[in-house]
Amino acid sequence: MRTGIRTPWLVVWLGLLATAFAQEPGEPSNYIKGLEALRRNQIEEARSWFLKAIERKEGVADLYIRTAGVFDRIGAAAQAIEILKVGVERFPGSAPISAELGYFLSTGGRYGEALKAYERAARLDPGNEDYRHNAVALLYQIGLDSLRTGDAMECMSLGRRALEWNAQAPQSHHLLGLAHFALGQLADASRSLERAAELSPENARIRFDLALVYLNQDDMAAAARTLEEVVRVEPGLAMGHLLLGRAYHNLNRTESALRHFHKAQELDGSLRSLNYHIGYAHKSLGNDDEAIRYMESEIARDAGFLLARIELGELYLRRGRGLEAIEQLNAAIAIDPDVARSRYLLGKAWLETGEPAQAAELLKRAIELDAELTEAYYLLGRAFLAIGSQAEAEKAFDAFRRLKESN
Repeated sequence: MRTGIRTPWLVVWLGLLATAFAQEPGEPSNYIKGLEALRRNQIEEARSWFLKAIERKEGVADLYIRTAGVFDRIGAAAQAIEILKVGVERFPGSAPISAELGYFLSTGGRYGEALKAYERAARLDPGNEDYRHNAVALLYQIGLDSLRTGDAMECMSLGRRALEWNAQAPQSHHLLGLAHFALGQLADASRSLERAAELSPENARIRFDLALVYLNQDDMAAAARTLEEVVRVEPGLAMGHLLLGRAYHNLNRTESALRHFHKAQELDGSLRSLNYHIGYAHKSLGNDDEAIRYMESEIARDAGFLLARIELGELYLRRGRGLEAIEQLNAAIAIDPDVARSRYLLGKAWLETGEPAQAAELLKRAIELDAELTEAYYLLGRAFLAIGSQAEAEKAFDAFRRLKESN
């Protein structure tokens, strides 16, 4: 974020003249002596002369920047900051001193103070793009930090400030997009992130975040196009391949999905949910044995993964492994008792293992949780028939037929 800009040499020269006239005839100023020592690379000597100049209030704004640079070279950044603060007090109209103070504060992680310094510099010299860029860069960093701590509204405020400083900076739009996304404002998030991507087309991070928004909007085609660009720019990004696989799978491009899932596995086999997605893709292709292997692997890694438990339970049912299915589905219900599909599948498992009464209770609860679960009515009718409740069975079959016709 350093500006690399110094006080114009004309200003320095005029300052030198003013300083020279303040000295005894023929006696160079402490500031000039410091500059001469600096040219000879005599750092300690330069520091001594500069400090004397500051004590006597000699020189121009450049003196404070030079002195801070000397302290920086000897590893004393804290003293450099204090010198620059004195310079800001003595030369409140100097944009370069404020910018240099912003640099030292930011390198020390004091982002809030650094931002004030950079914004002051930008206000003093509004035409200086470096100052505006530095202000935006710090707003971006602080905004990301606020987002990590869960303060999306603060992130939004900082993004708007960044936009005021530079509406052409991709970071300004990226920050706003992230804030909108965190607040669930998906349409606004996609607009801001699309603009950020236009301004920085090779920025994989921006496109990755845009793809996340598209996935949450269930726009799988847009997500896939965006993630294709992400993995083109950053082919080693495992999560990019994982998400691209998810988008392809939702578009029924299952073979392509598997290729990207396996690429993600090659890059980082520890990614959460990766084995689940590979297993789910194999299940879609009818490769039940492979699907079971990957689902079991996911559960071994994360016993609380609800979706993996449900899918594995259904796979066991498809393979006629009813008791194992019941074990998985009971575990799923223990994780979240209000998921209709878990109870539906467990009811189906109990029905297939000869326990219609237990099946009926589970299927009734599944329907309470999701009244559109068509197959649950059919199985409930079968369960009622098995326990001799003819009238209840007829009601369940009638509901099944009505739902099937309406769908």
